[in-house]
Amino acid sequence: MENPVQSLRQNYTLFCYDTITASTGITFWHTLVQRQYSNNPMGDMSKLHQHAIREELSDDFHTDGMNLLRDLVNQNSYTLNTDGVNLAQEIVSHKLAELGLEVEHYPLCDPNEPRGNIITASSPLSKQNDGKGDVILSFHSDTVHHPDSPFKTLRLKDSNTLEGPGAYDMKASLVSAYLATRLLKKYDLLDNLPLRMIINSAEENSSEQSREMIRKLAFGANRALVFEFGRGDNVIVTERYGFKKFIATAKGQSAHVREYAEGVNAIEEIAQLTLQLKALREAYPDSIINQGKIRGGSDTLNRVPDFAELRWEMRAASRELLDELTSQTMAADQSMDERAEITICEEKFISPMESSPATQELFQNYTQAGALAGVTFSAAPKREHGLSDGNILSTVPLSHDQSKTIPVIDALGANGYGAHTEKESVYIDSIIERTHALVAYLAEYELRS
Repeated sequence: MENPVQSLRQNYTLFCYDTITASTGITFWHTLVQRQYSNNPMGDMSKLHQHAIREELSDDFHTDGMNLLRDLVNQNSYTLNTDGVNLAQEIVSHKLAELGLEVEHYPLCDPNEPRGNIITASSPLSKQNDGKGDVILSFHSDTVHHPDSPFKTLRLKDSNTLEGPGAYDMKASLVSAYLATRLLKKYDLLDNLPLRMIINSAEENSSEQSREMIRKLAFGANRALVFEFGRGDNVIVTERYGFKKFIATAKGQSAHVREYAEGVNAIEEIAQLTLQLKALREAYPDSIINQGKIRGGSDTLNRVPDFAELRWEMRAASRELLDELTSQTMAADQSMDERAEITICEEKFISPMESSPATQELFQNYTQAGALAGVTFSAAPKREHGLSDGNILSTVPLSHDQSKTIPVIDALGANGYGAHTEKESVYIDSIIERTHALVAYLAEYELRS
């Protein structure tokens, strides 16, 4: 017959790392179980302490987290509304500073691409180590919702659903950051974590300066967790497509239509390019080439147009494929009429987020922490076509081996639906679950390491 005391000790050893103690000398899990379940010491310790955490996080959300989410959602933070973004950043930075994190603001000063301030919030150990070996928690406070939109405030749609601009993407994740930090501080664990939060002001519409600032602020870290909105099937994203944006300009020669042969029709030149890009997309079916905007011509139809312009974006799974598509795109600038001139320019590039053995190890650790918290994660069945700050973070070199980049996993935020629409909604129970998974990961893996 199994000895219940021996079983209890085995459970305690498995879930309570006595070599990792808080300043009080008592482990996190032991503290929780002592406080919450001192009258039932013979129970299943693993289930008990996770139940205690879940209950405490639920209480914290309904007493404080809901108010924080309402304040964040009701503050418009459309990316180009820089004043509004900065106010949203102030709301969350104030709450994190109250918990003892050191908050720093980084203005983005490019007059051609104005954006709000990026902020970081660092634990005492992170500051002590000058950021070396940190785990990055990545968030953004900006949204796609314009200040003039009638979709302005948070409302309780039903007992488990909150609707509002940016609630799902991704202000609920900012609330998770606050609640997780608060719980870790309460049990004297925060000071022992190498933790650095980066809260972007321009994820939805990034600038070159904002992307470079994210890279700079993440340097020295060993891993990054990105809290983009969760997927309903609890998948974790480990790979994302990369992105390039192009503009092509065709210069023809104007003429009256009665002398059509004297002119060079710029619209026809651009139309030929659109067919070449369509053929390129069909030749590489795993890529995406979206021709999004075309303009040109004149106000009168009796003149041969001497100007036309095409804008498009390209997405692919690897840097090599993006480079190959770019090479073929640049070769497509041959005009049909030698008198015409076609110029193709690359306007923007964001690298793919690619997986590595270190990425898979991080994924496994977070998945195991999720299981402790009662959340069953799995890997996304295919590479995500959309982009996030995970793309940027995945290009940051490891400080101790700059031939490699930091591992990144993504889509760790709460589940919901309707991102970027006026039905954007997030599930309350998922906010609590995803916060619990974060707490479990930080306590079980970051402290242990």
